Amino acid sequence: MVTARFPNRLRKALISTTPPFICSFMAFFKRLIFIIPVFISISVAAQNSGKPPAKNPPILHYPQYVQPLNILKALKESWNLSIGMDMGASQLYHQIDFERTPLLDFYNSIKAAPSHSDYTWDEFLQDYELKKTIKQPRFGFSALLTYGNVPAFIRGDFMSSTSSYQKMSFSAMAGIGKDIVFGDDYFVSFKGGYKIVFRDGGFGSETIVNSIGNKEAQKYIERFFDPKQALGPQRGDMMSMRIGCGKYLGADRKTCLGMEVYGDLDLTNETLRIARMNAIGASVYMHFVLF
Repeated sequence: MVTARFPNRLRKALISTTPPFICSFMAFFKRLIFIIPVFISISVAAQNSGKPPAKNPPILHYPQYVQPLNILKALKESWNLSIGMDMGASQLYHQIDFERTPLLDFYNSIKAAPSHSDYTWDEFLQDYELKKTIKQPRFGFSALLTYGNVPAFIRGDFMSSTSSYQKMSFSAMAGIGKDIVFGDDYFVSFKGGYKIVFRDGGFGSETIVNSIGNKEAQKYIERFFDPKQALGPQRGDMMSMRIGCGKYLGADRKTCLGMEVYGDLDLTNETLRIARMNAIGASVYMHFVLF
């Protein structure tokens, strides 16, 4: 019991001997210890409440402009166009029945003379050396249009006629085929398809005149013989085939030099005209790649 009471007595004794102001200070210090954490918490909360809320950076919306369609750029990216010059020769197999042409009127005018009354048609054919084929030089311009790597093409030709190098022929061809490149710059080409001759200015009277093998007779008759559409319309529907080879020139490969052999089979109805535009030929060309 002495041990239980001793601390209470000691505490009372200490309190009775401690000056009053020290006791008051100790009581205030105890209260301060509890107040300080509360004050700090209130201060931090006040500071956080005073900060503006965080904001995401504003999203700027710029006006959207639609770029105008650049047709030339689109063509260059997808299409391939080359143009160039062609020069060569051809042989036309017209298969004319001369007795159904205006040449018959010329023969009748000769036979009408009393001195030639016994002049036969066979003798006329022999004297004028009429033939059913014509060899002519050819020259002109051509253009080739392809799309990407698709094995198809469109070709346009502005060439001298297969009937006469003095007249021009306009034609277009569409079909299947392409240039197959091997090595660094060499290529072979295989092209075939449908060809339409819009107008062959030499097909007609020039075909007949240039079929005369007798040069003296040819020079004589070409002075006045010029009937209109002597063989029928100057247009035709053809099946055409072209085979060739060539080489690209220059580091940019914008130029190519090559040669081709070709054949044209006339599909035009024979009731429209009495001659054929069947032909074979060969040409050397130089093409320039535009895009």
